[in-house]
Amino acid sequence: MRISVKLPVVMIGTSMLCVLVVTVSSYLVASTIIRGQGDERLMALADSHADAMADHFAELRTSLVASAGGVTVRTALAEFASGWDAYGEAPAAAVVENYITRNPEPAETRDAFDKSGRKPYEKVHKTYHALLRDQMHDGGLSDILLVSRDGNVLYSVRKQDNLALNVTDPAIAATPFGGVVNAALNGEALKVFASDFAPDPLLGNRPEAYLATPVIIGSKVMGALVFGAPKAGLDRVLSGVSGLGETGNKYLLNEDGLVQNDSPRTAENDRLASQFLTAGYVPGRADLPRLGEFVGGDGSAFSVATSRFEVDGRPYAVVITQAVGEVLAPLQALRIWIIPIALACGLSVAVLAFLFSRQLCNRLKTLAHAMTRLAKGENDAPLPEMRNVDEIDDMGQAVLVFRDTALERLRLQAEQHQVQVEREQKVTAMQQLIADFRDEIGRVLEQVGGTGNRMQVLAQNLTRISSETTDGAN
Repeated sequence: MRISVKLPVVMIGTSMLCVLVVTVSSYLVASTIIRGQGDERLMALADSHADAMADHFAELRTSLVASAGGVTVRTALAEFASGWDAYGEAPAAAVVENYITRNPEPAETRDAFDKSGRKPYEKVHKTYHALLRDQMHDGGLSDILLVSRDGNVLYSVRKQDNLALNVTDPAIAATPFGGVVNAALNGEALKVFASDFAPDPLLGNRPEAYLATPVIIGSKVMGALVFGAPKAGLDRVLSGVSGLGETGNKYLLNEDGLVQNDSPRTAENDRLASQFLTAGYVPGRADLPRLGEFVGGDGSAFSVATSRFEVDGRPYAVVITQAVGEVLAPLQALRIWIIPIALACGLSVAVLAFLFSRQLCNRLKTLAHAMTRLAKGENDAPLPEMRNVDEIDDMGQAVLVFRDTALERLRLQAEQHQVQVEREQKVTAMQQLIADFRDEIGRVLEQVGGTGNRMQVLAQNLTRISSETTDGAN
């Protein structure tokens, strides 16, 4: 393949390869940066919400302890216990009959009913129910319950099916509610006992969580104050989705990896969902990943960031999720732009490379053509213009020197030939002169020879005449 073809191909191919390498490298670097920024954003959200949840639990516990130590709860507990005893032999049945069976309100709003009667319990209920109901609503609690020292559930704002039960009953004690209340009845002052959300068999296996603390007067445990964990309040802490786009979500996991909140972004109830437990995100384990991914039920991949915190020594974690595709959405936008930009740059570079290589090839072809003519002896062949700016000009200068040398050699050869011709002409003239001289000498010698012969004949004649004369005289 000739250089005039090879050079443009190589330069265009190299330029396109460079553009491709730069484009791919830029895309990979941008992907790493965007993914890193997304992970940092999710971790920051997880940390801030973990702090918010820790504060939420701390405020809830503070409220519980403060209420248990207040005059209202202490007085109410004592008076409800007295009213309970005043019912006689079957106080539990009487309470259930008056506040559940005969309650005209639907089960969800039984707290709206405030029976007024002449029984001591009914009078006490009339006195404290509105106060405790307001406290429940203000705190976003699911219920407030008062339990006597011997385990009787004396009062419930909600009037649910756990009212009038006795938590010392083995069947009741085995439930999350019974376990927490019994722990509080046997606990120390200012100590809070809590359960995570779990199916409560006393309430139709509805997920419930409880916090309980002993109510102590002096050094004597008078009973326990129980808060039904605030579902709405807990969900509210994790309800905001600012910075999480369309697919982001927030979850609170308990020690076993079960979801404790219900996200407003999902159609089903998330409480007690186990998708994170299945994926290995368990706050109770030491190897809880700080960052990771998991695949949702629909097969979508989600980025995950976790932040662990503790409440009374029990580990919890806030989990922030967002679809990987949405995290990398800026990269997708970049991909849309980077491809035409790369093509435009590649085409521009290719055109420039082609023009530049074409210019170089034209100069090389012109120089090569001139050298070919010089090689054939055409010393008058024109050379390309030289500006002394690159190696091709240096090559042209070298060819110019070769041409000038060839012309000088021809000039010298011509001069030598002329000298040789003149020398040969001089020799020929000399030879002709010598020949002419020889011929002239020959003629002279012939003439001299003829004259000599005549003189010899004349001398002989004179000699003969002299001899004859002499003889005559004698």
